[in-house]
Amino acid sequence: MLCRYVIAMNKKQPKWCFLFQVNDRAHFTSWHGKFGLATVAGAFLVALGGLCAKYAASLRRLIRPATLRLYHATGGMLVFVSAMSTVALACYSNWFRNRVEAAWAWRLAFWSPVVLAVCVARQVTQSYLPRVLARRESELDAKARAVQEKVEEKLRRAKRKESESAAKEGEEEEDLNNKED
Repeated sequence: MLCRYVIAMNKKQPKWCFLFQVNDRAHFTSWHGKFGLATVAGAFLVALGGLCAKYAASLRRLIRPATLRLYHATGGMLVFVSAMSTVALACYSNWFRNRVEAAWAWRLAFWSPVVLAVCVARQVTQSYLPRVLARRESELDAKARAVQEKVEEKLRRAKRKESESAAKEGEEEEDLNNKED
């Protein structure tokens, strides 16, 4: 069937036009078709990003691997939500409505991908975001904090010694005053 359309194309149309006209119907014109095309493109980009996250050592100097994994997981989540939206939008097609007559079957076919999309989105946001958003100290910050704590401890000791020496002087003066009386 596909070969028939490739052979029948006239010279004015580019060779890729047969993808948009199969069975003498235009494709990628409905919401379902447009979301499906965007999902396929997004899946390709997310797969490419995953390869970069796993194998590109040179990217580690530009962006932290944890951040790259977060972007990959978020992109994958968006592609999955888009795919589930595409499946849910398929329920509105004439082809689906002509074949499914029971209202419960339509609702099941519509809400199942929506529930799956929500579950996956919740899992990704709860597992990746807290790890990336948690503030971690770098080695330099940890060293600076340790030095600052040492300096503060020395200052506290010096104040304690001053207050102890002042207290001793006060006691000595009091003892002298008591002896004089």
